[in-house]
Amino acid sequence: MAKVWRRDGQETWVLVHVEIQAGYEAEFAERMFVYYYRLFDRYRLPLASLAVLADEQPQWRPNRYTRHLWECEVALSFPVVKLLDYEPRLAELETAANPFALATAAHLLAQATRHDAHQRFISKLSLTRRLYQRGWDRQ
Repeated sequence: MAKVWRRDGQETWVLVHVEIQAGYEAEFAERMFVYYYRLFDRYRLPLASLAVLADEQPQWRPNRYTRHLWECEVALSFPVVKLLDYEPRLAELETAANPFALATAAHLLAQATRHDAHQRFISKLSLTRRLYQRGWDRQ
């Protein structure tokens, strides 16, 4: 739940549902819809859903769920962030101050070094040093 200000200056409360999916799931869009309507049914507040896809399949980008029978239809469209899309910007992510950029870099490096334990260790060590250099502590 977040308090936001509309363009007219009025404050309002909204629910933000972020779903992080690490692998392909055939029914993912349906699950997004189910979570959306459960949140809406319970809280009756404005609601936005976002999918963060951390899988390794470049073409898999579910962003819509529809269901219809006769003249009745229900649909949910939601934005998708595909972490693989940030791979060309890995160097930029590794040096960014934004913690989400560093988390994305860590994920991409983990995928890239999945079969190379030594390189994975070097990547982890490098990212950890960057965190300490920026003043982050162990916690």
